Amino acid sequence: MTATISTAITSAPTAAASAPRPTTRRAVARTIAVATLVAAAAVELLVALVKSAGAEVAIQGKPLGFGGCTIALLMCMVPAVAVIAGVRRWAAHPTRAWVRITVALTAVSFVPDLTVSSTSTGSRLTLMTAHLVAAAIIVPLVARRLPTSR
Repeated sequence: MTATISTAITSAPTAAASAPRPTTRRAVARTIAVATLVAAAAVELLVALVKSAGAEVAIQGKPLGFGGCTIALLMCMVPAVAVIAGVRRWAAHPTRAWVRITVALTAVSFVPDLTVSSTSTGSRLTLMTAHLVAAAIIVPLVARRLPTSR
């Protein structure tokens, strides 16, 4: 009896799973905008929390001011929009391509944090965490709006 009930529950389609996801340009653009705003707020909050704990967040000895992460995030989103347009246009599996590309780019984004001189370990860890937080917000939200295949 229990096996029958659990099979029925796990095999029943959910409303979210059965509803087609909108993949129009407008839906993707709206998702990019919302994801970017949420990620910008999250990374600024992260840096503010680190600073409020008494740690200095500085790059090459210069303190990172309020909005610094937001500006960097916006600069990264410009080529990200081009990547999104490209995978929507040319990738056989846009969602998979987007996730693979962004995972690789997130890993590459650690290189400056690890190689820039005169940056403390705490600042490096804060910046790398900010990269992960932004990616954890933006990548899955955008992926949900991309078509799984063409």
